[in-house]
Amino acid sequence: ADNRVLEALLRKWEGKVDPKLGHVLCILENERHGLGLAQDGTGYVLYKVSLTLLVSNPLRGEICDMIVSEATPAGLFGRVGPVEVFVSVGQMHPSYAFVNEEPGVFVSQDPAQRDISVGDCVRVQILG
Repeated sequence: ADNRVLEALLRKWEGKVDPKLGHVLCILENERHGLGLAQDGTGYVLYKVSLTLLVSNPLRGEICDMIVSEATPAGLFGRVGPVEVFVSVGQMHPSYAFVNEEPGVFVSQDPAQRDISVGDCVRVQILG
């Protein structure tokens, strides 16, 4: 019964987006309380459970690390956890210029800053 309870919880929660919690990445812990209550005529048993979930919910203004997945003349695309993020070229430091290589690269004219290409980790602020 414990495996079936866990399977039902995984189907309901993992990989889903909850408006209050954010993106549910995985179930860390679950605990079943009591013996359960049989539903008449169905063969199902209802259990009261408590869960500990790992969630990701980047908030406006939060500083996050983004893994760059694509660099285009319009800006950078990447992921912050499960969330797809776009950084417009207008939000980047003015010393960066796009170089149309395969894959694209943003090259900095400032020697103190490194170039940005696919696979790099950059720090971003969530604006909206």
